[in-house]
Parts: sequence; structure tokens; C-alpha cells
Amino acid sequence: MDILGAIEHRVRLYSALAAGTAAHAGTQLYRAVNGQQHPLQWPAGQEWSVSMMKTLFTVGSYNHWRNFIKLGMVSYPVPELEITRVPSSTFSTPGFRNSWWVSLKPAKQPQNPKASLVLMYLHGGAFMAGHPLMYKPAYRLWLQQLAAQGIHMRILAVGYPLAPEHPFPAALHAVAEVYSWLVGQLGGSEHLILGERATSVECCCRRDKTT
Repeated sequence: MDILGAIEHRVRLYSALAAGTAAHAGTQLYRAVNGQQHPLQWPAGQEWSVSMMKTLFTVGSYNHWRNFIKLGMVSYPVPELEITRVPSSTFSTPGFRNSWWVSLKPAKQPQNPKASLVLMYLHGGAFMAGHPLMYKPAYRLWLQQLAAQGIHMRILAVGYPLAPEHPFPAALHAVAEVYSWLVGQLGGSEHLILGERATSVECCCRRDKTT
């Protein structure tokens, strides 16, 4: 890309981000006037981040997308959550990033749960961007809703390898490894739920069982 082309691309990118921000502000004003909230109770900042992420994916590059997610979404504070790192070295597939156990802090958990579950969650990002902790407000909502029903759940947010540095099928192999590791940790799969990229997980695990 020549200098003029680079300038034109940057102008298009910044214009799209400005337009998205203006649209977001209009939505927030409309909700405030009508006493409404986001359907998933997302804070305004988190909703803006998702909107900008979509814009960057459409107009920018995957590196723009990655950097924005890291700066604008992962850093968002959610004090109700207890987050514990699972080092990338836990798994052998090349390209693994850190994974994370996420749960409500003990004081927020049901005292005598009627069930305990684990959600193995694969974040969005087309397997080339995203971060395991980019959905912390959503994690909080899911955990709180289940806790209100007397169900204790932990989330394992998986840091699978990203393309293009680690092209297909690296992520699928990594996910199959995490699934097997979790089944071993839990002593079975009856309390294990697969989320977001669950179809990929299921296909990958079935592949491993037949080879």
C-alpha cells in the first residue's frame, strides 16, 4: 500500500469509528429517555467496545481488531468475578495463550448449590482475534443468573492459538486437548458445557475419538 492509499484507509477507518460512536451515543440517549437497558444488561462502555470491534473488523485489519480488544475490552473491570490464570504451558499444542478460570467471588456464590457445572468457553473472533477475558460482563451475567437459581458454575475461558500465526487446524487440535484435559480434571463430561465455538469442539473431539 502506497502512502496515499495508507492515508485514505486511515481516514476511512477513523470516519467509520466516529460514525459508530455517534450511533452508539444516540442509542444510549434513546434508552435513557425511555428508561431502557441493553437486553443483556451490558454497561454502555462494553456495548460501545463491541460496536467498535465490528467496525474494526469490517474496515480495519485483524491487528487493529486484536489491539482494540486487548485495550478496550479485556481491561474492563468486573469486581464481582474471581479470575485465575491457567498457564499456556499447561497444554502442549503450539501457540496456546493463557486460559482463565472465571467464577463469582465466594460471597456471591450459592451456599448450598443444587448443581455444579463447568462451561468451556471459546471466545469469538473468527479464530484470528479475541481474548478469553473479552466477555467479562457477559460472564458475570451468566454466573449471576445461574447463582440466583442455586446453580454454581465455573467458566474455563480458553486461550486457543490464533491464525494466521497458527493456521487451521491448530485451534481445533488445541481445543480437543483442553476438552480432554477438562474431562480428566472433572472425572467425566456429564457436568461440562461447551460454549460459543461448541460445534468446532464437538467435531474435533469426535475426530479424536475415531482416530
